[in-house]
Amino acid sequence: MESRLTFREKTDVCWQKQLRDKYLIDGVPDVDLNIKKAIVRPVSRNLAAQIIYKYEWLGTMASAVNRFYGIFFGVYCAGVTTFASAGYNLPSLAKTFGIDGGKLAY
Repeated sequence: MESRLTFREKTDVCWQKQLRDKYLIDGVPDVDLNIKKAIVRPVSRNLAAQIIYKYEWLGTMASAVNRFYGIFFGVYCAGVTTFASAGYNLPSLAKTFGIDGGKLAY
């Protein structure tokens, strides 16, 4: 999946609401969204990219990211987040804070 253009026409409806309305016709699974039952676990770069390209305002994902996590309600992934280890990509950042680069992510 490729990223989409980030420049859109001005509207009075927020981006997340536009997406919710657009995808509502696909149907909504019967999911218990109790946050106490949610599980956060690592996911593949591919799964993270699919969700980010579809729902993220900018429609892009940085190439430097190397950690991917999803929040799951049962079998359904409700969202993802990505991180990059500073020790690999920005060694000067770890030096700035005086910590081991392996313990710093952005």
